[in-house]
Amino acid sequence: MTREARLAVGNHTCPADLHGRRCHVMVSTPLQYLNAKELVELLGSRERYLVILEQHYRHRDFVDLPGIANWTRIDTVKAGRLLPHVRLSPLLRCLADVLADVATHRRIAQMLIRWPTSELLVIGNPNEVLHLDFASQGGGQELLICDDGTSTLSGFADRSRSKWLRRRLLGIRRTLLDNAWQFTAYADVRPGTRTLHNTYDYLRSYVMKRSPGGGAARDIWFLGQPLVEFGVTSLSAYLELVQSIRSGAYAEQRVLYWPHPRECRDNLARLASATGMEVVSRSGPIELELVRQPLPPARVATLYSSAYQSCYAIFGDAVAFDVFEPHQDYWQSGHSEVRIMRDCYAYFRSHVRPPHRFFRQENTHDWQCCAPFLGMSGESDATPVLDDAGYPPARGET
Repeated sequence: MTREARLAVGNHTCPADLHGRRCHVMVSTPLQYLNAKELVELLGSRERYLVILEQHYRHRDFVDLPGIANWTRIDTVKAGRLLPHVRLSPLLRCLADVLADVATHRRIAQMLIRWPTSELLVIGNPNEVLHLDFASQGGGQELLICDDGTSTLSGFADRSRSKWLRRRLLGIRRTLLDNAWQFTAYADVRPGTRTLHNTYDYLRSYVMKRSPGGGAARDIWFLGQPLVEFGVTSLSAYLELVQSIRSGAYAEQRVLYWPHPRECRDNLARLASATGMEVVSRSGPIELELVRQPLPPARVATLYSSAYQSCYAIFGDAVAFDVFEPHQDYWQSGHSEVRIMRDCYAYFRSHVRPPHRFFRQENTHDWQCCAPFLGMSGESDATPVLDDAGYPPARGET
């Protein structure tokens, strides 16, 4: 059975008993931060205390994010793991994690002593033991959980023995999350869960304000994919495909190619030479790049990337996308990725609507901009139904 990741239509307003309260927030990633910022803006929090749990990211990765200077106080807590580059048995790894957890637990406790008493607690990852420890020690009157920008809240009950032991040793009660609020753009939460709908008003407004005169830069962003590296197509075919999009849809505009992390450097050099595109370096997910860049692009071009779904959930119509469905002759017949591709394009054909555009290639040269599917009401249905990998279900699945 596939998981429904429907856009939420629940509570759009802040309950009165949550408004204007003092907030203590823990995040580990920039995407978690963006959603925590959305939440404190919705709550109208009068005092906002932020702690960055330094795991994979450091404080320097947050300094250019919107609203970072507007917090009452920002602290960092390091959460390093013992012997991170040494292979250990599961038992020894668990012991190393427990020892590191105890050290971080003490750092969190020392930090909270310097903070005033919490009224609301916000965490960015309910799967992370140290986020739960922060919530357990914080003692706030209400606990709120932020989605990380897509739909990641549906399965946060991690029952691994390692995490159970770590939670037990840190004194985290089993019922900590039972009555927590969930702040998300999606509706795939457990029945009866108290939910606040994330409409991303703050981020959308932030992106639009950076556009001179309400417009956007003339640059086109093309999102690369490792189709050559995965064996879906040959390098020569991929270069021909990208060049056909560049000349067919954006002949008069500068096109910046944003590579996927798995794309080969040599292939990218050949792409730049063959297409004339500028290959840019990216520091994180495209959602972050759209926030970090001085100006939003005129449009974002993509093939069958799930970036359209996540960016639509976050930015709505503030960032326009062009989705391109190439002719089937470009793909290696029988490749498993081609089936996924077909399902994705079936979804895009039904859900991409203005100002976003869907282009289809009837032959290996010409691109046609197709009208969105219109239902009985005359409006396209923008409610995506995706599987656990973030794709539409295969035909016949429900």
